[in-house]
Amino acid sequence: MKQRPNHTGSMTIDNIQGELFNVLNHAYVSIARVDLARRDGVILQSREKPETIARVYGWDTLLRHCCAAYLGESDSKMVLHSFSSAHLLHTFESGQHTLSRDVRLTTGKLRWISISAFLVQEEGHPPYAYVMVRDADEQHLLRNVVDRYVYSNCDYFIYLDAKNNSYTMFSGSSDGTPLPPAQCNDYATELVKYAEAFVVPEDRQMVIREMRIERVLEQLGAHGMHAFYCGILDPVRGYTRKRLEYRYYDQPSGMILLSRSDVTAIYREQQEHQSALKAALLRAQSDPLTGLLNYQGTLEHSADPLARHDGGAAFFFIDLDNFKVVNDTLGHSAGDELLRRVADILRRETCPGAVVGRVGGDEFVALLPGLTSVEAVTEQAQRLCDAIARLTDRDFSGLPISCSIGIALAPEEGTDYASLAYKADMRAYKAKFGGKNGYAL
Repeated sequence: MKQRPNHTGSMTIDNIQGELFNVLNHAYVSIARVDLARRDGVILQSREKPETIARVYGWDTLLRHCCAAYLGESDSKMVLHSFSSAHLLHTFESGQHTLSRDVRLTTGKLRWISISAFLVQEEGHPPYAYVMVRDADEQHLLRNVVDRYVYSNCDYFIYLDAKNNSYTMFSGSSDGTPLPPAQCNDYATELVKYAEAFVVPEDRQMVIREMRIERVLEQLGAHGMHAFYCGILDPVRGYTRKRLEYRYYDQPSGMILLSRSDVTAIYREQQEHQSALKAALLRAQSDPLTGLLNYQGTLEHSADPLARHDGGAAFFFIDLDNFKVVNDTLGHSAGDELLRRVADILRRETCPGAVVGRVGGDEFVALLPGLTSVEAVTEQAQRLCDAIARLTDRDFSGLPISCSIGIALAPEEGTDYASLAYKADMRAYKAKFGGKNGYAL
């Protein structure tokens, strides 16, 4: 047969001749060829009803009839959706050429079957789907799952009998990671022993809680899946990050599949990325000269302590006196050094938890949580004034160095940065015009 040109990404009838012979040779229960444009299908093979071979049926009607006769309600809904002519056409148009589902029969000698669709199109012809049904008993299905998924993706795969509190484990781990016993008749006890032995302390109680049968069934009922992450102490690799996932294998019988996969590499990459973002954010919020917060950083770091209102806070606006004189007399390098010295004083002389920033050329602010009494506030202000004034005789040629401080109290005078900064700034001007080297409250 002469091969016709085909659309890019699609397959011709010639391409699938070998596949069809494989289909026939592997004892498929039935095969149908579906015209997705006309929405009808012709039976090519039927082991159970050979009299239907070569007959043409309305595909969606035939599909509904077969589902009603052989499948349970949930499987019927899934098959009717997945293998309807409209969905098969959509699947083809999206670029996917194969589709497969495993379902349980409700009648007959077969327990499990696998339904597959193989989509093809020749140039100048409408797309077709070959829908094939084959035997797939439970052990064969489970073995395929293990072969295709466990050994390439998981540390282990557990076949959990929730009703009988027992399990069988299929191990795919080859890196020395500790594993639970391969078979166990007491899942509830074993999970606690395993968590206590290998899960990192900070995750241990969470893991024990999330692995309990009652919790698993609750989450599966609500979401269809239950998954969480935890740290495992590996005697060879040290700290490893694991993802545990539960899904139903067969809900009526309480059979659950539990897989554990290693996500250490992804976790470490995420941690490195977060560290890099944190460092970049810190750089963006920092004053490069003094290392204090810049205006934006001060604004953002002040928001949380101001929002809490737990114990109040004092807001200091600190304006250096005679800074221009230092720059004009000794040069800008001396001015920069003065700013760094002042920053060191603010770090050293303010209370733990203080938010300290440089918000202008010679302007600094300090938010001091918990500092509310007039006595404590004035003592703090005087201590800062005295420490900065002592810089006069330290490498600045005796030039007069001092500061003027304006003070506002939260929450009495404001609960946000803007209102407190405005009041404190005005009072700093008051202190400056009152003779400098002092404070105003």
